[in-house]
Amino acid sequence: MTDLFQILLTGPLPAAGSALLALLLLSAIKAARRGVSLTFSGVALLRSFVLRFTIWNGVLISLLSFVLYSFRYEVSDAIQYAEQLYRPVYVVQYDSTELVRAYQKRLSVHCSPMEYKTVTDSVAAWNREFGLEPSAIYECALPECGMNPFVIRNDGKAAGFIQFTNTGLSGSGVTLDQVKSLCQTRNTTEIMRLTGWYLRSRANGRKFTTGADVYALVFAPVCLEKPEAFVLYAGANNPAYYLNRGLDGWEIDGNKVVRNPSKIDHQITKKELNLWLEYHKQKLLQK
Repeated sequence: MTDLFQILLTGPLPAAGSALLALLLLSAIKAARRGVSLTFSGVALLRSFVLRFTIWNGVLISLLSFVLYSFRYEVSDAIQYAEQLYRPVYVVQYDSTELVRAYQKRLSVHCSPMEYKTVTDSVAAWNREFGLEPSAIYECALPECGMNPFVIRNDGKAAGFIQFTNTGLSGSGVTLDQVKSLCQTRNTTEIMRLTGWYLRSRANGRKFTTGADVYALVFAPVCLEKPEAFVLYAGANNPAYYLNRGLDGWEIDGNKVVRNPSKIDHQITKKELNLWLEYHKQKLLQK
């Protein structure tokens, strides 16, 4: 831009160049003034849509916020269901190699090449040790950490590849604060070692092969060898149920996997847990 100005002023036709430069500068000033005017007009337009601070409006806001708070779970369920109608997740057949590739692609976004190798090598070793399906570990890790081994949950109560909690770390000799430190320093080797320890200790010799099996170990080891109708958490007033309420109400609707508000019965079954896991897997494949 500075070179252009210099050419206009000192080039072969300096008079014409000066006139053109004057035109450009005045046009720029006009554009700037117009931009400021539009900005103020936009602010005024936005203000016209915002409720004025009156006593009556304050009462209305208070009443509506009370209703929304009282039925927050139901409203959230309805919003989720509407989103599923707009962007449904279909149950499709897939190749195991394609599925593993999709998980590893997501993993590579969050890891350096060395970190990526540590994670994938660990997963391959566990597959051989436990006789797992190639995608089983990844199926669990996706909803737990989003394929980011270093995630610390917003409330600070879980961290790592399979989101270790204080309860999950029982017997490991490692505290949750130490796991958070491992995540902050990106100590992939130790995070993977702890994950392997957890799988062995919670399985305690029981066989597990699928992603649903791995997730059962992570979510509630007691349900590993239970039938699909087994109830993990129940009770509208049960805090453990509400911590995991998002797992309630899942079903297969035709060729779609959905969470149906009408199926929410304050009981989380192993079948619903598996369907929730299927939803995340199919969603990843269909992106």
